Formats: sequence, C-alpha cells, structure tokens
Amino acid sequence: MTKTSFTLNIRTTSDPSGNAYQWQSSPDGKTEWANVAGATEAQFHVAAPVDGAWYRCVVTNGGASAASKA
Repeated sequence: MTKTSFTLNIRTTSDPSGNAYQWQSSPDGKTEWANVAGATEAQFHVAAPVDGAWYRCVVTNGGASAASKA
C-alpha cells in the first residue's frame, strides 16, 4: 500500500502576526507528543506519513499558548 503525503494548515481566530507555531506528532494521539524538528510554520507538509500517527500544532503568542485538537 502506498502512503500519500499530505499538508496540514492551522488557522487562528485572532490576528496571526506574532504567532509562533510548533507542530507535534504522537503515535496514538494521547501520549508522547513530540516536537517535529523544523515544523515551525502555519503549514506543515508530511512527506512520509507513519501509520497511526497523529499531528497537532501548538500556537504561542505573547507567552500564551494553545494546542490544536488532534
């Protein structure tokens, strides 16, 4: 079975200026969230998907942060 690459985008409800982004991955969407090296933009291209992996984005602005729903 061929795995297809895909792109994830995050959109915020507030002004995006000053936002910092960090994409994270987890093997099950519940535990062991880890930063994806170099994935620090609002858009993240997953070139080599891993079976069962979940992704989320942590957005930080002015010291406050929130994670997207996985």
